[in-house]
Amino acid sequence: EIKVEVERILTKEVEVGYSLIGIPEKGFSLADEPQFNPSKVKLISAQSVLESVKQTICAIDISGIREDLNRKIKVKAVDVNGNEIRGVKIEPDIVEVSISLARGYPEKQLPVKPRIIGKPAPGYYISEILSNPDEIKIFGNYSKISNLEFLETIPIDVNGITKTLSVKVPPALEEGLNIGEGETMLIEVTIQVKEAIIQKILKDISVVPQDLSPFVSCEIQPEVVNITVEGKNILIDKLKAEDITAFVKFTDNFKVEQKVKVQAELPEGISLIKVEPEEVTVLINK
Repeated sequence: EIKVEVERILTKEVEVGYSLIGIPEKGFSLADEPQFNPSKVKLISAQSVLESVKQTICAIDISGIREDLNRKIKVKAVDVNGNEIRGVKIEPDIVEVSISLARGYPEKQLPVKPRIIGKPAPGYYISEILSNPDEIKIFGNYSKISNLEFLETIPIDVNGITKTLSVKVPPALEEGLNIGEGETMLIEVTIQVKEAIIQKILKDISVVPQDLSPFVSCEIQPEVVNITVEGKNILIDKLKAEDITAFVKFTDNFKVEQKVKVQAELPEGISLIKVEPEEVTVLINK
């Protein structure tokens, strides 16, 4: 028995993409994006093959050129990893590429993005990162500068810091890129850190009576509560149940049964979030 799988043949129109190899001769740069004629091609293949095509690419070698370039270049279909996909018919498979050169280099104003590595000490977090200046003008080869959206600094290590760190670092520039005239060569980066504020639940805290007449006794139901608190990590981490007092105060020592709100006495720097249950029943025994 012979099984034959039949798959639809589809046609898809896509823009022609490109990759640049090398850079022009020193003193020259691309004046604009490469232009293609035609700017779109058709891909014809089985549906499963077309689905694996990420883009079409023309590899353009501009190494050492010093004048405008007009050349016919073969188009290939590639996958997400840049590998050529066979079995795709491209119409046309050769396009005319035009590249215009200009003397000098294009400029671009880019926001600064500090590159942070490492983490602050446990219990701390980065609250803000400031750069001065926060923008820098650079110039260089069109092939390098055209796709840049921001300018990273060299790595700044914040591992284990517990307070604000200020450093002056240079931008990380690829070969062929330069700082614009009048721009600073060092960027002052300030990394502000804060202690993390965390919560903690302390369970089964005994509730004790306060301001109760010495001539009476009482029974509290339930006898224990759960208390949720908040504070800086360094304080919360050391907090224990015995550091907290849960209590009830009486305004009427003669009422046999009464609902009373539970209050809590906490160490300095610790905030109360909630008590569960909020109220307990107090039975007065005369």
